[in-house]
Amino acid sequence: MILGIDEAGRGPVIGPMVMAGILINESDEIKLKELEITDSKLVNKKKRKIIYDIITKQFKHQIELITPEQIDDKSKYNLNDLEAITIAKLIYSLKPTIVYADCPSINPKSFNEQLLKILKEMSKDDKDFLIPKIVCEHKADINYISSSAASILAKVKRDEIIEGYKKEYNIDCGSGYPADKYTVEFLKNNINDPKLRKIIRMSWGTSKKLLNPDKEIQNKLIL
Repeated sequence: MILGIDEAGRGPVIGPMVMAGILINESDEIKLKELEITDSKLVNKKKRKIIYDIITKQFKHQIELITPEQIDDKSKYNLNDLEAITIAKLIYSLKPTIVYADCPSINPKSFNEQLLKILKEMSKDDKDFLIPKIVCEHKADINYISSSAASILAKVKRDEIIEGYKKEYNIDCGSGYPADKYTVEFLKNNINDPKLRKIIRMSWGTSKKLLNPDKEIQNKLIL
């Protein structure tokens, strides 16, 4: 069994990072290719949703969220650590024989070693669990169709979460990315709202600048 893994929402200042895994047989790759699946960034929104609905109905899958609170708590883990832990969780839960996952680190070798260590620790009391072959490399979401499919699952789920925020809190927070003017405007107006802070990554540079504008001005004067 093949497990494709990918994430969506690594860079936004609003909302969780979403990680998805899809479990398929080798023969299922043909079905995915017929859907013209590729990296979610290369597929338009309407087609992503169609593919998402097909995948979630036909294939075993799992979606995990890394919340803004988890991302902001750097006392134990950085973002790469959290991603490695979540990849290991997906592998242990879905029990594939081979894994294709996009690597977030500039050092794939080190990240793979970390991932393997976490997975061994996670499964140490499970004698029936077999460590699969793990291919964790850059551009896996382009090079392996199972990882491409996972990228679409993650992207659609994250978009749904952002739309959910807009309805639940009656807000317009844009896409959640720092380059989005609607996101920045939302942060300017709501950064100190305790009700909304739980959906904001307070440790991100965009948030810090808004929380400490005087410090930002001082830094510029020093430079």
